[in-house]
Amino acid sequence: MVKNISRPMLMLCSKENTLEKEYKLLQNVGLFKPDTPVKDIRILDEISGYGLLIIGYSKNFGIKNLRKIIDSARVNNIPILLYANGITLEHKIYDEVVNSYTYISICNTPIRLISDVFAVMSSFKSCK
Repeated sequence: MVKNISRPMLMLCSKENTLEKEYKLLQNVGLFKPDTPVKDIRILDEISGYGLLIIGYSKNFGIKNLRKIIDSARVNNIPILLYANGITLEHKIYDEVVNSYTYISICNTPIRLISDVFAVMSSFKSCK
């Protein structure tokens, strides 16, 4: 379990949801190894070594980008936490994108983020 929890995690942020506070929070827990949040989705070309992908969702994120991210995670067998930070997802995004991937969870609060990161990282076995 400790080996699973210590796998690196990618934090993909948006202009509106920078994940800066969440990054510091996850670092302060002392169990996790989050990478510094990045905005450039080209990083998806190199995600095979990550144990988790955290997306800092915002309404301006775009359904097209969200699909690209989920498709990349699917190919690499990486679970996703969609950190919406209190934003309600539109039905179209939920139905067409979020429901298209089995290993995705939505969280809205910092404490839920910590809890979900721990649950996913300790129980999801990486294939890589």
